[in-house]
Amino acid sequence: MTQEDFDRWVEEGGSVSKEEQETWIAEEPVVEEPEQETASIVVPKELVQVIQMAPSGKEILSTCIDLAVFLSQKNISYGNSFLEPVKIFSKSDPLEQIKVRIDDKLNRLMHGESFDGDDDIKDLLGYLVLYFVAKGTND
Repeated sequence: MTQEDFDRWVEEGGSVSKEEQETWIAEEPVVEEPEQETASIVVPKELVQVIQMAPSGKEILSTCIDLAVFLSQKNISYGNSFLEPVKIFSKSDPLEQIKVRIDDKLNRLMHGESFDGDDDIKDLLGYLVLYFVAKGTND
């Protein structure tokens, strides 16, 4: 699905015709390499169906996409450090290091300690997603 197609889909309330679905949908998600500035993503049929059925489906999808962009930008900035930590000081495995970061965020939230410009909830969500990604690579 191109960005233009997705934007139109969202503007139209998330519904698409059967013909359009067949041109967008694949059995598995496919991310194409960008030729220029944008990449196309083919949306799995199950995702389109469940987003259409859910009362807040579009908002959930939009939030998840925003979080994916946030995490991808961090992954570019920090490299793959959540899966491949440099282990200079801490020798803990990647999952344990992510758990420590989750504990730190929870502690800050519990005590109301926040720093200007930080979004502790978004960071916490990000660490939880990274935990699941790391856990999946260790299974």
